[in-house]
Amino acid sequence: FDDKQADAFKKKLGIKIIKSLTHGCNEMGTIGYACSECEGSVHHLNTATKYMEILKLDKDEPVEGEEVGRIVISSNDEDLQIYRYEIGDLGRWIKEPCKCGRLTPRFELLGRFGDIFNFGPVYMNANKIKKILADKLDYHGPVQIILKYEEKSIMLVYVNKEVDKDKVYDALFFGCYDAFSLMVEQKLGELIIENKELSEFITSEHGNKIKSVVDMGIKGK
Repeated sequence: FDDKQADAFKKKLGIKIIKSLTHGCNEMGTIGYACSECEGSVHHLNTATKYMEILKLDKDEPVEGEEVGRIVISSNDEDLQIYRYEIGDLGRWIKEPCKCGRLTPRFELLGRFGDIFNFGPVYMNANKIKKILADKLDYHGPVQIILKYEEKSIMLVYVNKEVDKDKVYDALFFGCYDAFSLMVEQKLGELIIENKELSEFITSEHGNKIKSVVDMGIKGK
């Protein structure tokens, strides 16, 4: 949930602190942990048992600075021989030292690799689109992005029927990526907003989880 949802939980339930205690996966165990000073999805790396790399989105090279990339984990544990395992998460390094005083590296989780997609030449993140709608319209309902190509790139954004689709269009056109807005403005790409019932969203094959991004490919292929 986002910051506004967290604030609502705090007010309604009397919760003072909402933190992610640990981050990990079934295959690798605990990868990171959050101290009292970590905000949002920022974690310290569990350097006692894990080594982390963050690689570029399109090549197996280290990211530069705080660039977003793919998280790759190796184990320092002799009993768990796993090297360079890509866990499917996106993240970036946090360069500033933590106020807690710990010297272990910090990283910020920024969604899943499947949340990243191309709209023409523009790399976009589904989580950023969701955050824009939450921040600008106070919309916290389902969001699904459908990608098509019919002589030009087409991005359909599905939202529920509680939100004005014209306001969604304006929020994304004016508040998203400059290159994305330029593509739409020059008619190299098209942005379409559609209000949908929950049953009309495309879900994963195994379960009822709504897919963030669905790439329909090129028409006729």
